Amino acid sequence: MAPNRSTLLVIAFLSLAVLSAGCLSALDDDGDDTVPGNESVDVTAEELRTEVSTAMEDVSTASFTLNTTVLVDGNEETATRSEGVMDLDENRLYQELAVSLPVGGNEEVTQYIINQTIYTQRGDQWIRQDPSGVDLWEQNELQQQQTVTESAGNLEVVRQTGFEGNEVFVLTGDIDPSFFENLGQQRPQGDLLQDPETRIVESTFTQYVDTETSHVRYFEMNVVMEANGQEVTTWTRMTFDAFDEAVDIDLPDGAKDAEDIGQGP
Repeated sequence: MAPNRSTLLVIAFLSLAVLSAGCLSALDDDGDDTVPGNESVDVTAEELRTEVSTAMEDVSTASFTLNTTVLVDGNEETATRSEGVMDLDENRLYQELAVSLPVGGNEEVTQYIINQTIYTQRGDQWIRQDPSGVDLWEQNELQQQQTVTESAGNLEVVRQTGFEGNEVFVLTGDIDPSFFENLGQQRPQGDLLQDPETRIVESTFTQYVDTETSHVRYFEMNVVMEANGQEVTTWTRMTFDAFDEAVDIDLPDGAKDAEDIGQGP
């Protein structure tokens, strides 16, 4: 099943949105200077889970990168990659997004999320969309990973290491099935997660947690599911930085005259 281009552009900033698209592809990961760590770990998994939850609840702004890979029956399909900043207090997000589709080639766009409205620039054209049935700010990257951690099973702090200049604890675990059930209820009509025939085969995650601040610096989620007679493997990678630093996310003048496409697909 090929994803709809507009759908991907609208929801690519959500960490699990690609599950509903059904197919995406690999991107090379750069900037990961993680090195093996041999230092002793002086925190338990449960303690770290609590510390992460408390720290991330208080985050107001952050910069992020998001890479998503989805294979359908082991075949490469499509890829998304984005980089931007978010202001959770003001419900504003800016990102530069690259999408590669099996049909239609590559596309790079600029996107702003202002409250529940999405503004997307393709070349010189701006479009405006107000998606129905999706609360964009209930499903942002920071809240997604926090929900995963809070409900996870088989938590383990596997090591302490370095990541992009920060000391981090590496926390791993299994994603509770209830996470996907709740996510499916939030997704639009027709989403794969709403299909009773969709089955989650495997779902795990890895977090790199800053040893000083308990902020999540890196989050990786691997999900294998069976849907529509196909095996869909999703790999999502996120990095976070510049926590609680001042950001200025203002809509460009050109976007104010954007073509309104309503709720979109």
